[in-house]
Amino acid sequence: MCVGNGKELKDFRLKLGLRQSDVSSVFSISQTFLSKIENGKKKCPDDLYKKLMVYYDTLNQTEGLEAIFDYVRVRIPSHSIERVIEDVLLMKFENFFEKTTGLFGYTLMYEYDSIRVLLSKKEDDRGILIELSGKGCRNYEYILDELDQQWLDFFGRCLYVDGVVKRIDIAINDYVEYFSLEEVVKKRKSELFDASFKKSRVIDTRNDKDEISEGITVYFGTRNSLIYFCFYQKNFEVAVREKIPVEEVDIKNRYEIRLHSEKAQKFIEHYMEDTFLLRSARSVIAQQLCFFEKGRNGELQKWKKWERFIGATKYVDLSMKVEKPNFYRKLNWLAYSCAQTIKVIQIGGEQEGFNYLEEITRDVELNEKNKKVLQWHLADFPSIVSEKGRMISLDTGEIIL
Repeated sequence: MCVGNGKELKDFRLKLGLRQSDVSSVFSISQTFLSKIENGKKKCPDDLYKKLMVYYDTLNQTEGLEAIFDYVRVRIPSHSIERVIEDVLLMKFENFFEKTTGLFGYTLMYEYDSIRVLLSKKEDDRGILIELSGKGCRNYEYILDELDQQWLDFFGRCLYVDGVVKRIDIAINDYVEYFSLEEVVKKRKSELFDASFKKSRVIDTRNDKDEISEGITVYFGTRNSLIYFCFYQKNFEVAVREKIPVEEVDIKNRYEIRLHSEKAQKFIEHYMEDTFLLRSARSVIAQQLCFFEKGRNGELQKWKKWERFIGATKYVDLSMKVEKPNFYRKLNWLAYSCAQTIKVIQIGGEQEGFNYLEEITRDVELNEKNKKVLQWHLADFPSIVSEKGRMISLDTGEIIL
């Protein structure tokens, strides 16, 4: 039996805009029984709880909304371009076309349609950058489908090799128009909203010659923000481009989320746990933005249309915490990028009776950044102490750093 889950079930149901009678009829249980579970007066059987959660999750994911990745940029700490293409993207290296580039400061680009893999100079520790534009994301989705995989598998491989997510764009396509952007503009003007952004703006594009609207776009934040939202009328954009009536376009509105740097990394880490892209994306929106309406008594309350769109959400930790330098991240990078070369040098040296690796590293002086990595790592070992900025072994008295 599940204890203490009644409130959770009730919160999910209310956020989805469902009545108790709606849910009870689907599961052939009485409304009274469901009410007692939600109010903590009865325990919920395990099998019913699981069925209810699956049902709510399904509704929360498919009711006229679709979430897709629209831009992905991940940095991989390696210079082994062939290995990244074949082991991370799971694609054939020979299918990529090589050309020189200056994009983002990288020197070489390997391209397959709109899937781009950029390589930096050997001495540049940025390594390799995977860049997927909107079309690139669609290209890669086709690859994932062929492999019977999901985005979760791709990001899992990226994180496994210590990949750093630099930018993520998610687009939510609204096929039923949960709310009109005209209403959003009015609420913004009337200050019936609360946002974590300092800036927002509205663009209402009109064709003055034909006296028709070409769509409304509402921006929250700026392109330089680590989090940036763009809501716009996708149906107008497509109608103008394809020269067809607005009514014939399936997607009504599109809600875009852009996450940069640490925010992008934190979002993917959350998504890997949550596994539902739509819920993860709406959770980010809900934490940054909310619209209100006035009730009958004049008091402010959450806008019901907004609540229905947001649905059931989870907390997404996008806080930027200071992390100490990671010794094991460097170790993983070495194992992933250089293990083959190290093994060749090691075996060759053993056959010759010479330690090439020791010779290579003997006179290397650590820079300040790498000194810090080593200090933090060695501080975790009780046999090593710090004295006047130096790391000393208690066993031998040797100055390690």
